[in-house]
Amino acid sequence: MKYGFLITLEGIEGSGKSTQAKLLFKKFQERGIAVELTQEPGGSHLGNALRHALLKGPPVHPLTELFLFLADRNEHWWEVIQPALADGKVVIIDRFLDSTVAYQGYGRGINLDIIHHLNHLILNGEEPDVTILLDISQRGGLDRLQGEKDRIEKEDPAFHLRVREGYLKEAEKNPTRYLIYDASLDPDALSVKIFQDVWERYQNWLTRAQRGKNS
Repeated sequence: MKYGFLITLEGIEGSGKSTQAKLLFKKFQERGIAVELTQEPGGSHLGNALRHALLKGPPVHPLTELFLFLADRNEHWWEVIQPALADGKVVIIDRFLDSTVAYQGYGRGINLDIIHHLNHLILNGEEPDVTILLDISQRGGLDRLQGEKDRIEKEDPAFHLRVREGYLKEAEKNPTRYLIYDASLDPDALSVKIFQDVWERYQNWLTRAQRGKNS
């Protein structure tokens, strides 16, 4: 059973997720909140082994890719995320279940209902309390990338466009969970706005949790 507060950051390549996840983590830490920062793929022991295969290895069949990401998620959930939530922590994840929907569903064309069902199975029906979507054009995101590109980053622009459109469609379906931001804005100014919005959500959640304990 979940007791903590789960925050996920999503977006296409180059949207600045990792930067904003670290800044958000720091802001919670500065306020004395017990918080944990993790990522997918690679947040669990198994995920560390799978990350290289998924991002640096040769191309694989789309279903193989899906199952590897889901195997990482299942271990990540039970090894890292769920125990932290059970301890009442705020958990911040750089990519989570919506990445699989966007990349393997909209990007690769795998049936969305199957992906949603498997995500539901892994998380036992739970979902993030808030999902931060950092939106940027696929060209704008790809132009930001530096260094050697991984296997996903090397996909053609049409793939990244489908992923971006997928994120926006999922956000439209889940307006109470998603918060959408223009990822082309100055990162520091953007981090201030993100924290203000997330902190308000967190405070509201604390109030509801306290009422539940007192009832």
